[in-house]
Amino acid sequence: MRKLLVLLAIFILGCAQQETKKQSDDILGIDNILITPTPPIIAGNDFTMNFYVKNLRDDMAGKRIKIDEIKCYDWGRCEPKGKDCRTANAKPTDLITGSVEIVDWQFSSPSKEATGGLRVECPIRFKVVYEYEAAKNSEIAIISEQALKEAQKAGENPKPRVTENEAAGPMEIEVEYSLKQPIMTNQNVTATLRVIDKGKGIYQTIPNGSLSVAVGKELLNFACVKFKKSGDKLVNEANIQMISKKSAPIECTFKTPSEKTVSEVKTSFIEARLKYAYEVHERRDVTVEPPKE
Repeated sequence: MRKLLVLLAIFILGCAQQETKKQSDDILGIDNILITPTPPIIAGNDFTMNFYVKNLRDDMAGKRIKIDEIKCYDWGRCEPKGKDCRTANAKPTDLITGSVEIVDWQFSSPSKEATGGLRVECPIRFKVVYEYEAAKNSEIAIISEQALKEAQKAGENPKPRVTENEAAGPMEIEVEYSLKQPIMTNQNVTATLRVIDKGKGIYQTIPNGSLSVAVGKELLNFACVKFKKSGDKLVNEANIQMISKKSAPIECTFKTPSEKTVSEVKTSFIEARLKYAYEVHERRDVTVEPPKE
């Protein structure tokens, strides 16, 4: 009879009504990249690169983004000059909502003799590294057998509303369940988590201890593969590699509560958080020409 009831639930329950609330992927902008004077630069002359880094969050006043570094790492045949772009903006800084970090770098172009009198390109490459936190709160609807029986008698199809809240930023955390919602009481469930990079930057490794998972007290015997307990949550105990901007699936298991603790429908949750450092790379090619004779 128990097996029959579970099979009936698959056909009768259908899916819960899920609402997903996702904030913006774009939280940091690199804008107004200007080369002065306007290229082409005459061989042997200096030029300046200006741009600003901005906190794009406008939905939460005072929300901070920690900038770890703004650093150049390639300039071709040109050379950094004055305030060295390799170290000038290496000091960490916090950007509150709407604030900007102004960057001003100087370079010298190669001489006519160094280029052999030919036109050359200087690829100015730089990166911005910032810290942020991804967060996903995924609600789980749990239904009792008694509520299911009553729905069957009434010819109804229970569809409780559940919500998924996703924090802003390029890193997202997906959560999928092995059973459709609402999930019956006394069920063994697998929740599969996956971290996805939806931004234009670079994030290659989830360091150990940086991905945490917490659950509502209603979910019993919660465990994740290669995670360990840390306070009231689980954290990854080994590095997790990102391949093609996705992590490998992370399997977690739990059991829904007993029938006697759920009168009709109860809502619980899984909350996953990832603290990460994200790299955004930019490039501007600067043309250098020999002086006209």
